[in-house]
Amino acid sequence: MDISNHCEIYLDDYRYVYLGEYDKIGYKTIITAKDNSQIKMIDKVQVGRAGEIHACNLGKINIGTETTFCCYLYMCSEKSLVEIREQCVFSYYVKLNVGSHRLINKNEGIDVTNRKSIIIGKHVWCGMGVTIMPWCQIGDESVVGASSLVNNEIPSNCTCAGNPAKVLRKNIEWFRK
Repeated sequence: MDISNHCEIYLDDYRYVYLGEYDKIGYKTIITAKDNSQIKMIDKVQVGRAGEIHACNLGKINIGTETTFCCYLYMCSEKSLVEIREQCVFSYYVKLNVGSHRLINKNEGIDVTNRKSIIIGKHVWCGMGVTIMPWCQIGDESVVGASSLVNNEIPSNCTCAGNPAKVLRKNIEWFRK
């Protein structure tokens, strides 16, 4: 495990952060788990500098083996799950966010915040500036183009891009070099 200078890891009561063997955490990265939450990074996960990973209020974040995040990542899970399976690649300025802002129905006084999980399959590549919203699922082996807003389900083995992201090609594969 390699944790760079000026990293901050905050833990509150009943929290859990697991950093695997050979994980690398970049300069000025902040990792926060509080209020019965957990963050788990399996082996060989790399997080570039100035990233933020937050789980709170029963939130869970699971990051699979050999997943890489470039700089300026923002990931948040509140009362939900963000699951990223193995061998994924995320470029700069990627955002994944579930439940970090409360929405209340004024007529009924109930919380209507979208806290549905984000699930990212194996070997997915997300380009620069991608934003992934709650309830999104991205299938295995897919590629998400730069500056895309993913707000729906993306099938396996395809490319997608746009705001909102739409499937552009099917039956593709990509290689990490």
